[in-house]
Amino acid sequence: MAIQKVQARQIYDSRGNPTVEVDLTTETGVHRAIVPSGASTGIWEALELRDGDKTKWGGKGVLKAVANVNEIIAPAVVKANLDVTNQAAFDKFLIDLDGTENKSKLGANAILGVSMAAAVAAAAQKKIPLYQYIAEIFGTKQPFVLPVPSFNVLNGGSHAGGELAFQEFMILPTGAPTFSEAMRYGSETYQILKKIAKQRYGSSASNVGDEGGIAPDLQTPEEALDLINEAIKTAGYEGKIKIGLDVASSEFYKDGKYDVDIKVKNPNPANKLSFEQLGKIYADLAKKYPIVSIEDPFEQDDWDAWTHLQASSDFQIVGDDLTVTNVKRLSKAIDKKCANALLLKVNQIGTITESLNAVRMSYEAGWGVMVSHRSGETADTFIAHLTEAEEALDLINEAIKTAGYEGKIKIGLDVASSEFYKDGKYDVDIKVKNPNPANKLSFEQLGKIYADLAKKYPIVSIEDPFEQDDWDAWTHLQASSDFQIVGDDLTVTNVKRLSKAIDKKCANALLLKVNQIGTITESLNAVRMSYEAGWGVMVSHRSGETADTFIAHLTVGINAGQLKSGAPCRSERLAKYNELLRIEEALGDKAIYAGAKAADYIKAAAAKF
Repeated sequence: MAIQKVQARQIYDSRGNPTVEVDLTTETGVHRAIVPSGASTGIWEALELRDGDKTKWGGKGVLKAVANVNEIIAPAVVKANLDVTNQAAFDKFLIDLDGTENKSKLGANAILGVSMAAAVAAAAQKKIPLYQYIAEIFGTKQPFVLPVPSFNVLNGGSHAGGELAFQEFMILPTGAPTFSEAMRYGSETYQILKKIAKQRYGSSASNVGDEGGIAPDLQTPEEALDLINEAIKTAGYEGKIKIGLDVASSEFYKDGKYDVDIKVKNPNPANKLSFEQLGKIYADLAKKYPIVSIEDPFEQDDWDAWTHLQASSDFQIVGDDLTVTNVKRLSKAIDKKCANALLLKVNQIGTITESLNAVRMSYEAGWGVMVSHRSGETADTFIAHLTEAEEALDLINEAIKTAGYEGKIKIGLDVASSEFYKDGKYDVDIKVKNPNPANKLSFEQLGKIYADLAKKYPIVSIEDPFEQDDWDAWTHLQASSDFQIVGDDLTVTNVKRLSKAIDKKCANALLLKVNQIGTITESLNAVRMSYEAGWGVMVSHRSGETADTFIAHLTVGINAGQLKSGAPCRSERLAKYNELLRIEEALGDKAIYAGAKAADYIKAAAAKF
């Protein structure tokens, strides 16, 4: 089956950084793959090609890699008339085309996108699921084995703030009877962990790091493990959930020592440890807590340290930076008896075939294999505790100015004021330990705060400024404001509530959430009513999102001009923005960006009804 076209583009990963997406077209359709990226990367990984232009995306653009796919790989692959169902030959062609040891000519991110897309296309041609195709080319014997998920529930190291040097603390539901039950065990324990952390360390403790694990300000691994152990017990899964660590120790290795105080403001020189001392810490932790796996316990070239720990331990020791999914590094690690499990990351090596070769070598050596994502998946979320609205706005304003976009980026607020409305007052100290009674405000006082903020900052939109049934408050603010006032809890995508809000002149924009009302027709009726009233429409995600991209298509389909889908990080949020990039590419000059004239396009859309 001939490859008709290969097309790459730059989209965004879950941290909001650029990454490569590849579409490979055959007679069975368009087959897509997206390349992930890591935050803590091993020095021996294949080269992830970045543009290095500090004026754009902080140097992390991947337009060079995209160009390498579109201008070099794509024409060569199409001309060679490669068979996508021969993965080994296909990947060898890509490797030879690059011709370097670490894929530095074309970029591992360029090559991997094409390699993955070819595998997807091959599965489609054979009319089998992708996992079945991989099993076929690898020679896997059935029955298929579903994995024990390793849930990264608490972050430190380069994935979070705070002083904790160890990077990831994971829970593994080894005692669950099925994968579905393992997901339930993990989900329940994670939610309990967030609740405990919030109660013990304050509301900001449940904020999350790059991979969704909470990131409280902890000082020691014991603190983190005590918190996780308590959550496991509270959830009722003691003995059924074990713990795994990803130490990422290369991140705090310097001059032959492991500086576990590397993130501490006033570090203790005694905490610059030898590998023997650090190994003793691992052994002690494994005795005290149900730890079954430790990843990257030592620096990637500290071979003797790895061998020493492996000889004296009974838990799984996983090589990530040590092995980087590379058979040469892996072979050396096997010979030196450095570990007993491989962490498999396809973007470390660059092709599916090379990844499977590393798996095969691991199995033949009696090693385990843990398949891994990357922290930049397809959340560096801010975890500081902000106590005042102005403090938050100052921070955002500073970021806008520093990025060079003053005047080009505006600010919107979702106040969600129903959450702090009680007995006719708005208690803006509702989360403060020692609240000030004077901060229980009338709607007029709260409205004055909004007006003052809008004068001081480039605020163009405020959502849910008041409680959903405080109709007079909404009308008062709308009559005296020139910014967009968005109804969410007020209108709930319900034409009856919306009609009342329009009659009372409570707002000038609808927040459209399809799951608030339940059908597409009802949602579109609310949009139509809004446009006819001269209101704007902002299409919105929900806090509990999925990777589904329907709302991206909805936003374009109704010419809303406004989409609210969270920060440019976290893969479920980026899924919507990335789909809009594809839609923009497909429409070409038939598409118009709303930009500062969003209201004009909203009015134009209204004229159609």
